[in-house]
Amino acid sequence: MAVVAPEHRGNLLNSAFATELGDFIADSRIDVWIFGHSHANIDATIGNTRIVCNQLGYVYYRENLGGFDGGKFIEIY
Repeated sequence: MAVVAPEHRGNLLNSAFATELGDFIADSRIDVWIFGHSHANIDATIGNTRIVCNQLGYVYYRENLGGFDGGKFIEIY
């Protein structure tokens, strides 16, 4: 829940859209956790894991102005 978009924190419906995995992620050896469909762009860290959500969103609703970075990528090797 630490990476739920600020405008949705504390919303009673969050459990329908997000799963609390903070302790699991913090205690893991996962380098990067990539997710989407939150309608908000997030780049944070839990433990040693980088949490990244970089999505364009709905252009019609101007969500694309919320921090989408077309040059942001993660190289997997």
